[in-house]
Amino acid sequence: MRVVRVQGKGKVSTEPDICILSFEVDEQTEEYGDCLNNLNERTEQLRQGLRSGGINVHDVKTTDFNIRVENEYSQGRNIFVGYRGSHCLRMELPIDKDLLNKVLDKIIEARSGAEISIAFSVKDKESLKKETLQEAVRVAKTNARTLADAAGLKLGKLQQLDYGWTEVRIY
Repeated sequence: MRVVRVQGKGKVSTEPDICILSFEVDEQTEEYGDCLNNLNERTEQLRQGLRSGGINVHDVKTTDFNIRVENEYSQGRNIFVGYRGSHCLRMELPIDKDLLNKVLDKIIEARSGAEISIAFSVKDKESLKKETLQEAVRVAKTNARTLADAAGLKLGKLQQLDYGWTEVRIY
């Protein structure tokens, strides 16, 4: 039995349909309680800004929350500086420039001091993944035909299809 083994790589393109807003509120104080209270207060200011921008705050999800000890290394030893806390949140919006501008304006007015990151993606990642896999199979078939033609062989029925480790990245 002659065997031709090929791999296919799929690449598809589509327009993003969602905007992902990520926020990080940071706070550093000498006292743990002050750090926690200030962090919570600034996060609430961020939420108020989102609310006034027409956002349902239940759509805003925490992705990370922590408070840790901050030390400074000096003269061969660690010296306690205080506590550093951060609260990271994330939400998705449909791609709508006017809505995005309104929400960003309201966040700025709320003066939470949150760092804001904006990314774009697609809501239905599963169908994009399926389309990418279909493209990978199409490429693999083309590669198999090219190899078989070059070797003077004729392709028969598919005997085996391996679907191993697959990485699908969405940009």
